[in-house]
Amino acid sequence: MKNTTRYKFPYSDIELAEKINSILEEYDVPLTLRQVYYRLVALGLMNAQKVYQNLSGKLSRLREQGLVLWERIIDLKRQPEKEPSWTSPESFFETVSQSYKRDLQQEQAKYIEVWCEKAVAIRQITDKYDVSLLAGGGYRSSSALYEASKRFKNIGKPIVILYLGDFDPSGLDIERDIETRMRGVFDIEVDVQRVLLVLQDITDYQLLPSPVKPTDPRTAAYIAKYGVTDVYELDALPPNVIAEKLEEAICRNMDVELYETQLARQELDNAEIDKFIEKGNIS
Repeated sequence: MKNTTRYKFPYSDIELAEKINSILEEYDVPLTLRQVYYRLVALGLMNAQKVYQNLSGKLSRLREQGLVLWERIIDLKRQPEKEPSWTSPESFFETVSQSYKRDLQQEQAKYIEVWCEKAVAIRQITDKYDVSLLAGGGYRSSSALYEASKRFKNIGKPIVILYLGDFDPSGLDIERDIETRMRGVFDIEVDVQRVLLVLQDITDYQLLPSPVKPTDPRTAAYIAKYGVTDVYELDALPPNVIAEKLEEAICRNMDVELYETQLARQELDNAEIDKFIEKGNIS
């Protein structure tokens, strides 16, 4: 018989808000609901789907009541899309002057992209190094790989995909799947490097487990190879660790000195744009 007992949260709303705000203060970036959940689980909250669902509703109410700041929680799957528009030519050129960014990866020996199974806050790292980020989803659809093949086709240099995902039977097969399908279907060679999660992360950061899915056809091989009967989610890793590991992986695959040269050139470019705008009396 299905257990329909409602889970009783162990904290009052005020206590929960204090714990969540304390967690958020540890990081310079906003966190997703799931990242907050795993930080609370590390503090003793029960690790169960019903608890996660309960937290979702509670956190919404805490934000509505002003007990948790809106901007400190982010939903990376619910961002609106709209073609950019401006109120006047002057406002357009002001935007241009502020939004210009030099291609900081030009002249690098490799082309790098970051693919992430989960919607976690790593955009600040990919933006910093000017590399593309493809977030959300495990196995990529044929359409997603086709779009990737169009980006890669005329790159003219080795292609590296830095992959971040869960440690589970299917998640650990994704690198092989991407490489095999890109080669077999689109005749493109890619080097998929798993950044996270790896087996060492489980012990290094004492990640909390979830039961493995017995219906996954890869489960038996997974247990035999890794000696574990649980799975681990990327979201369970502290956000600062995710960012640090990704930054290290990006730097391993590029010439950092060349990157810094392009960064310095960007400052000169910005000054040149300002002069151009002033000369044309645009703003």
